[in-house]
Amino acid sequence: MTLILMVDSKGSILLLPAAKKLVPGTIVSRIHKIVLAIRGSPQKEQDFLKMVAAVKIVPDDLTVIQDVPTRWNSTFSMLVRAKRLKVPIEMFIKGEPTLSDCVLTIEEWTFLDHILSILQPLDDVTNFLSKSKYPTISLVIPSYSGCLEQIQAVAVTNKEVTDAQIAIESKINEYYKAALGKKIYATATILDPQFKVEYFKGRRDCASVKKQFFADAERFSTYSRGGGQDEDRGNWVDQMFKKPKKANLQEEIKTYLSEPLVSKESDPLVYWIDHKRSFPSLSVMAMKYLSICATSAPSERAFSGGRQICNYTRGSLSPEKLTATMCLKSWLSNGFGL
Repeated sequence: MTLILMVDSKGSILLLPAAKKLVPGTIVSRIHKIVLAIRGSPQKEQDFLKMVAAVKIVPDDLTVIQDVPTRWNSTFSMLVRAKRLKVPIEMFIKGEPTLSDCVLTIEEWTFLDHILSILQPLDDVTNFLSKSKYPTISLVIPSYSGCLEQIQAVAVTNKEVTDAQIAIESKINEYYKAALGKKIYATATILDPQFKVEYFKGRRDCASVKKQFFADAERFSTYSRGGGQDEDRGNWVDQMFKKPKKANLQEEIKTYLSEPLVSKESDPLVYWIDHKRSFPSLSVMAMKYLSICATSAPSERAFSGGRQICNYTRGSLSPEKLTATMCLKSWLSNGFGL
């Protein structure tokens, strides 16, 4: 035991044990061990549920959540649930000799709130970027930036900054800089009418991002090299009803960037469908970039759906029929078949 020298108000020298440093990793590992013990057998989980009901937690069948290595935010969910079930967990530990080394002190339960405040922004971003019903690639850079701001805000409100917090902030900042260095993320952000270049204004690399965007747009240009747009010339009556086309790609981009941002509730893909005639080059570019998912979660859901369709009673389905069935199911569930 480490001892420290202290002098009391009367001038007497005291030897007192040093305060134990709270380490997030040890708290998380002990809660993980507790959860494994509870979920280890149906009998123990039933005993735990009786304790939950005894302390009148609603719903009375609320149990602990076990984390999995492949989903880091499952650890966050485990800790949130453990905090909520603090009393029955302490009751369970008292009746389980194998968990005598997993007892959490009052200070450690309190410190758990600090851990959750750091992990909360990461959980929010993970859930936000894992959606599959709206574009997510354009949200990567703003999400990393917002996540860093939230974690730094936690550092301001909490006097003690842990090594874990510093490590998390450093890793997120590493991902953030890497995203800024890849044109796909910056271009997708500009093509999102909710952001455009507003996010990059005030940054030192704003000019280079815009220059890169203009250069990349050249690959999607629908304009001829002479500067005019190819036209399907009909008779003079047809020409009267044709809308004037923009002179060149540069003008198209400037017009797009000069228009006001759309609201958060707007769907970027719907925006580009509606503005396909106004911005012919950028609309093609937007459909290519904004169709990219920010995470692998949507594709994993698709594979999970395929497993449900191609079960042991449908093992003879060809790849083409399986693909068609999965697409049809997705379209129907999203209302496209109605």
